[in-house]
Amino acid sequence: MKKIVLILAVFMMPFAFSSCGDDDDNIIEQFTGSVHMTVGGQDINLPVAAFTKQGGKVILTSTNLNHSIAMYVEANAAGTYTLGAAQTVLGLATNLGGITEILGGGGNYMLYSPSQDIQSNAKIVLVGSVTFSKWESNKIAGSFTGTAVSKDVINGLSVTDIVALFTGGGGSITQISGTFEAVGK
Repeated sequence: MKKIVLILAVFMMPFAFSSCGDDDDNIIEQFTGSVHMTVGGQDINLPVAAFTKQGGKVILTSTNLNHSIAMYVEANAAGTYTLGAAQTVLGLATNLGGITEILGGGGNYMLYSPSQDIQSNAKIVLVGSVTFSKWESNKIAGSFTGTAVSKDVINGLSVTDIVALFTGGGGSITQISGTFEAVGK
């Protein structure tokens, strides 16, 4: 149980700081649902996921004790939004500032980690998108896709080295995709 609390605390830390500000007066909508995803070819089912919508922001957190994800997206309607620094590798190469923003804890981002290895095997999506196909007062649903890299791999790399890593491919890159659905409380 302590491990679960620690994992959720680590994933929620960036959201705690990014949700402060002038949106305190906005209504908070809470949803519960599930996520089905594929990470590097491995199917993963996260049967319980918590979604929060407030002031144009959506936060998703989930764990099944073996895998954990956290996603933060500035969104306020059905549609497709950038996840990471760009929606394509070419876009990543032309948006070097976006990489710096994501690595600094800003922008729309998604983190994934095997729960037992959160310190050394966490992956961050730098290229991707999330699509909200349903955006209703009592239901949200959609899908996401992204290319992620281990945070340990990119620690200490320059922004241009990170772009080279993505354009060159290799074993450090992991494909992540999935679907989600949740209903309001």
